[in-house]
Amino acid sequence: MVWCLCGWMFCTHAEAADKRIALLVGHQQGWKGEEHLRHTVTGDLTPLKKALVSVGFRVYMLANRSPETVRKTFRQLSTQKIDTFLFYYSGHAGPKAFHIGPRRAGQPFTYQEFQRLFVQTIRASRRIAVIDACFGSRLLRMFKKNRIILKGPRRRVRRNLIKVLQPTIGKTRGVQLIVSSQIHAFEDQKRRSSIFTHYMLEGIRGKRAADADQDGSITVAEIFRYAGKRFQQETGEEPSFFDYTIKSVTPYGLVPAYNSSLYVNARTTGTLSISVGNFIWSQFKPKGRSYRLRVVSGRGKIRLKRGNRCYMQDIHFPKEREITLRNKWTTSPCDTRWLRKKGLFLQPRYETLMDRAPQWSLSLLSGYTGWLSDTRENHAAFVDLSASWNHILSLGVLFSRGGAHNIVASEGSWFDITQLHLRLGLQFSQEIGAVFRYGIGLYAMGGIFLQHAQAGDASSPSLGGGLQVSASFRLHTSLRLLILGRGGIHWLPLTQGSGLSFQGHAGIGIAWDL
Repeated sequence: MVWCLCGWMFCTHAEAADKRIALLVGHQQGWKGEEHLRHTVTGDLTPLKKALVSVGFRVYMLANRSPETVRKTFRQLSTQKIDTFLFYYSGHAGPKAFHIGPRRAGQPFTYQEFQRLFVQTIRASRRIAVIDACFGSRLLRMFKKNRIILKGPRRRVRRNLIKVLQPTIGKTRGVQLIVSSQIHAFEDQKRRSSIFTHYMLEGIRGKRAADADQDGSITVAEIFRYAGKRFQQETGEEPSFFDYTIKSVTPYGLVPAYNSSLYVNARTTGTLSISVGNFIWSQFKPKGRSYRLRVVSGRGKIRLKRGNRCYMQDIHFPKEREITLRNKWTTSPCDTRWLRKKGLFLQPRYETLMDRAPQWSLSLLSGYTGWLSDTRENHAAFVDLSASWNHILSLGVLFSRGGAHNIVASEGSWFDITQLHLRLGLQFSQEIGAVFRYGIGLYAMGGIFLQHAQAGDASSPSLGGGLQVSASFRLHTSLRLLILGRGGIHWLPLTQGSGLSFQGHAGIGIAWDL
């Protein structure tokens, strides 16, 4: 079952930093004899508000308010400099005015008054109006005449619409007007919404079919063609579209159509900002989880910010494909102006994935190791090469060379010593602020100990284990400065006594995340 109704309008402006404001007006009551519209608020205004907020609009919604409130809101918005302004009306309308509530509610809000407020009062570069109401063609004809009436205290002056919209140097201005029908608009009781608004919402929500040229960006014209075709097939009424834009270089994307995706592996960490066309997505990416971000196709840029360091790379998103974020960064200033001037910030759509592959890293350290047993003290420099899996499990080779002093002998004696150990580590690791990582855990090591002295050479197995702590600071996207300390029990049968001693390691080096 459908009811006849009147009016709706749509309007935009956007420049480099796209400030979007929408004014949604709807009224369930019309003038005398007009049907009560059950779903204007719940089926039209509320869902549209939610959809517009998701694509960056600040929304003012006037539900069942008086014409004077609409005028007051226009005056309030006129104090702001807006990039994209969208006006939407759902309700009854007549040949000359919007029927906003009962006739006695106040002075009617005429089409001429709306045109003056919409074109002249609102300070917007792009204006879009959508009227889902009866008699929309009357308003459309006023715009097509390129005439507006300016009201003053003593006179009424006619001015050409082109002159009013003529941009200053470097500015882009335009008006786009959609009316849902020539005479009748319809509310669908089954869908519980206006029919044209229902299809328009599908386009604003990024339905793929609305992106006619499959470029990842849905324009106002594409939304009109998508909604208008389906509305006409269903009702027989023909919607109309008035498009007057000046100095438009490329079509303005009102909403994105996500037709590509970016896989970000678990090793990547920091704040990712992705810019394609006039859309920007920004998302903090913690380490340890893989992400799949939904994006639009086309050429763009990606910036990665870690602490006070920023990196940049160019990227191309092909249609209907997923690409992997590569580790091909160049250092970039942490200047946000390129983002602010680029376009509209949107909430990213992403899903967290299970890791496709383990996270591996290699580390190379050098430092000092020493231990004291019952009969001797040992000192050596060491080099430690290890591989780490997910910053949890590590396997490495430790080579050390130094000397030992026999503290039992009356005059003492020195020996040259060499150690070669295989080491296994298990630790808990946590990253803080995308720059600093710490770890604490256990280690075990075993190998061979060689002693060189004038009296002869000797060798012995060597075992050890204990506690280890580490701290690392990120120098680059895949390079970290690593500081490590270990302490535990060391067993060396070659020495006299029990052969047990406390052994410590302190080292510094680099770690490379693969």
